[in-house]
Amino acid sequence: MSGPAGERPAHALVADLERKLGDPAAESGPFSFAEIVAHEENDSLPPGAVELLRSWGFSGYLVPEDFGGRLRNLEDLFLLTRTL
Repeated sequence: MSGPAGERPAHALVADLERKLGDPAAESGPFSFAEIVAHEENDSLPPGAVELLRSWGFSGYLVPEDFGGRLRNLEDLFLLTRTL
């Protein structure tokens, strides 16, 4: 993939985010199924989850481009949040 994340089509963004999140079937990792279930039951977030999303730049997709963010359309936002 070439170019900054803000210039990629929505499905390429999702693929990039999925790579960053890692394999959900893995035994560990902030976004593994086991970690998500364990922390969901305690109404908490797995250690490292917020930091991982920050390092990828997820919050930029919550702000429209006109206001300095990366959000170009609702499809991007929908597909990215669905991935989480």
